[in-house]
Amino acid sequence: MQSRLKKNSLELLLINKNIKLGGFTMIVSYTHPFSLFINIALLAPTGLAVIFVAGYLDSFYRLDGVWFYVYLVVGFFVVRRVYWFLQKKIGSPLGTFLYCRYTLGADVSWSDCRIIYPFFSYNSEGIWHPMTHVKSLPKELRREAIFMGLRQTNKIQK
Repeated sequence: MQSRLKKNSLELLLINKNIKLGGFTMIVSYTHPFSLFINIALLAPTGLAVIFVAGYLDSFYRLDGVWFYVYLVVGFFVVRRVYWFLQKKIGSPLGTFLYCRYTLGADVSWSDCRIIYPFFSYNSEGIWHPMTHVKSLPKELRREAIFMGLRQTNKIQK
């Protein structure tokens, strides 16, 4: 599903994909291909970690088979927090870095991306700011244009 809106003269886009894994359907929301790749790269190992740890604990303690599911549920909540932490500290800034560098051609640093990643991630309303008009600017002005757009939406005070 793609939705395009116009608000405050910024183009807004959010893409949702339904991904089928076995009998489960999971919705992965992403704003650009780098975001999708990083979400899957972080989600797959954390999901497998839950299953392997639950299986290991179940075989180690040799309790009733119901305990496997208890470990699975507890592991899900623990790994979900770990995934959230990794996504916030590494995944989102990395996706922003790749998007700004390779799609927009802006000369941004890692420390810049740690500041501006909320601007390039979708918010709770399903809105993000792709800033594709930045590509038409000269390379030396693109970084400043991104920060100017960030200031206009009141994401930072700088």
